[in-house]
Amino acid sequence: SNCHLAPAALASTLRQVGEFWHGRSEWQAAADAFADALAIEPENGHFANLLGSCRLELGELDAAAAAFERAIARDQPLAHTNLAICEFRRGDLAAAARHFERAAELEPASAVANRNLEHFRSLQAAASAGA
Repeated sequence: SNCHLAPAALASTLRQVGEFWHGRSEWQAAADAFADALAIEPENGHFANLLGSCRLELGELDAAAAAFERAIARDQPLAHTNLAICEFRRGDLAAAARHFERAAELEPASAVANRNLEHFRSLQAAASAGA
């Protein structure tokens, strides 16, 4: 008999496969698994954020930004900090500042959001001091 997983179980399995590859820095394999999981559960912001993190590692900044925007729209406030990193790498410092600030605003208890905002502000201060 054919073995069929329910969509939620399949999406969960794909997420685990993605996390396996992500943990080994195999970004393309991880991205493929997260993209497949997202195709099954398009409203899953966590999957979108994971996919974006892989795209960011692969240097696919536009694809990463699109995934992070999708995650933000699906209630993943920490995706703002990932989008900020993406905007920073794309050279849009104003957008980066906005998203770092938004992450810290939405997740005031998040060490990651606060640390990234402080790091960004210190980079900005260093840049303006060096100008």
